[in-house]
Amino acid sequence: MVSDALFDVPALKHAPPPPENLSADQKRTRRQLAALVNGQHPLSLTLSRPLPLHPDAAPPGDTKADGLRCGNCRFRELLSYGPRNWPKCMFGDGVRRSHGAGTDVRKWWPACSDYQPKDVTP
Repeated sequence: MVSDALFDVPALKHAPPPPENLSADQKRTRRQLAALVNGQHPLSLTLSRPLPLHPDAAPPGDTKADGLRCGNCRFRELLSYGPRNWPKCMFGDGVRRSHGAGTDVRKWWPACSDYQPKDVTP
């Protein structure tokens, strides 16, 4: 004889959280932050290889801390597309830039291993 009590499911006291409805921008931002936490530059997501952070890069969790940042790199340039400017990395053969938001380079990002300071003119 099988008891029905074996298959009773207790009532849930709390409903499970609803699935997150994140925009593509929010999902990309989360992936970029995860890359930073793992010691990789956010542009690693668009490359076919990891792009490590510079040894003297600013800590990824603090946007005000001292250290090297993309905003001070000679390869970060503002490119004009239409009425706006978009921050892109101009290092190398162009694989780090596209016409999409995924290759926009934030000033506060910690510098990658290819960082070079902007030329300082006297």
